[in-house]
This record gives sequence, structure tokens and C-alpha cells, in this order.
Amino acid sequence: MTSTPEKTKQLHINIWPGERCLLPVGEAPNLYKVECVAGEGYLRIMSDTHREPLRSGDHLIIDGGEIATVTGRRTMTIEIKEITEEEYL
Repeated sequence: MTSTPEKTKQLHINIWPGERCLLPVGEAPNLYKVECVAGEGYLRIMSDTHREPLRSGDHLIIDGGEIATVTGRRTMTIEIKEITEEEYL
């Protein structure tokens, strides 16, 4: 896993096939957006029994109190970005 922090409170993470990444990385904001920039895999929120497929262009909004994992099916890059309630609405 490699990551690149940026000033806008977003993070890019590369996930290799079969690798699992625990989210959130660092402090959890109120809400954060997980977007698949490239590749594909699965996202599972621990409070839910279902895993969501993630493909390039897909995104999910997750509450900051939730813990999730992303598992790569193919090499993927995800972007994690803190968002406000206003951005969500």
C-alpha cells in the first residue's frame, strides 16, 4: 500500500490484488468519500454484512465512525476525501 497525503484532506491509496486496506486512514472526519479512481475491488463496512463492489468511477459516502476495508481484485487506486454535510447534500 502506498499513499500520498495532500493539503485538501484527501488521500490516494494504491491497493494490489488480494491486498486489504483498513479505512479510515488517520483521524476519521464526520463523513468521508471513498472513490475508486482506477481498477476494481470491494468495500465492506464492518457494521454491514454485505460488501460493495468498487470499480473505476464508483464512490461511496461513509460515516466517520464506521470502520471499513477495501480489498483489491485488480490493482486499484482509491481516493479518500473528507466531506462536509453541505457537500454530501
